[in-house]
Amino acid sequence: MRIARALVTGALLTALTACAGNVFPSGNTYISDQLAATENMATTGSAFDNALHSEYGWVARTEHNSSEPASDVGALIFNKRAAAAGSGQQVEPFNPASVAIDDAELNDGYTRLNAALANGGAQSNPAKMAEAQAAFDCWVYANCNRQRGIEETCKARFLAAIAAFDGPPPAANYIVFFDWDSPAIRPDGAQVLNEVLNSANNMQGTKVYATGFTDSSGDATYNLGLSERRSVSVRDYLINGGLGASQVLIDWRGQADQRVPTPDGVREQENRRVEINLQ
Repeated sequence: MRIARALVTGALLTALTACAGNVFPSGNTYISDQLAATENMATTGSAFDNALHSEYGWVARTEHNSSEPASDVGALIFNKRAAAAGSGQQVEPFNPASVAIDDAELNDGYTRLNAALANGGAQSNPAKMAEAQAAFDCWVYANCNRQRGIEETCKARFLAAIAAFDGPPPAANYIVFFDWDSPAIRPDGAQVLNEVLNSANNMQGTKVYATGFTDSSGDATYNLGLSERRSVSVRDYLINGGLGASQVLIDWRGQADQRVPTPDGVREQENRRVEINLQ
C-alpha cells in the first residue's frame, strides 16, 4: 500500500534526517486558524471518513499543543489528513517502510491495521477503526521525529483500538422471510439481500451461508423441497448481484428448527425464512 503523502501550504523546511525522502514536509504559521477551519468544516463521505476527520483532528491538536520536535509540522500534516478525510477522500495509513523506519513493533502494527481494514473494519466499527488508523499514523510520525511523549501516547491509543479487530471478523447474520408456499423473493427480502451484498463486498474472502426453512403447515417432505427452493432463490439473487458462485453455500432443513415453535400444521411467518450468515 502506498503512503498518502501530505502536502501543506507555505515555505517548506528541511525534514528531519530520521524521515527519509522528505515524506513529512514542514509547514507555515497560522496553525491554530487552519486547525479550527478543518474542525468546523462540513464533512461528507462515509461514517469512517467522518470518524477519521475527527481522529486526525485530535492528532493535529496533540501535535500543536506539544513542544516536541517537528510538532508544528505534524499539526499541519495531520490537519491536512483530517481535511481530506472530512471531504470524503480515501486516506491511506502511513507505511513505516516509506520513511525508512525498521521497527518490529511498528511493522507488526502496520500488518494488523491493514488486516483490520481488509476485513471490513471501517464498515463494522468505523469509530474504532478510525481511531486505530489515526493513532498508528501518529505513532509513525512521532517515532520518525523522536517525539517520545507523543509516541507513547499514540502507540498506547493504537494498541487499545486495534485489539477490537484482532482475530477473524465477526459473523454477520440476516433473515429473509417468504410468503406461504412460495420461494419468491419479496421486496423486503430484496432489501435484506442488498445489505448482504454490500457487506460481502466490503469483507474480503467472505463466504455466505444460506439455510432455508418452512413453517409446519403442509407435508414434511414437500416442505423440505420448498426450503431448498427458497435457499436457491437467495443464492441466485446474490450471484446475480455480483457474488461468485463459490462464495454462496446453501443448505435447507424444511420445517425443522423452527424460529417460533408451533404445533404441526400451523402457518407461521417467522418460520418461513432463509437465514444468512457471513463469515
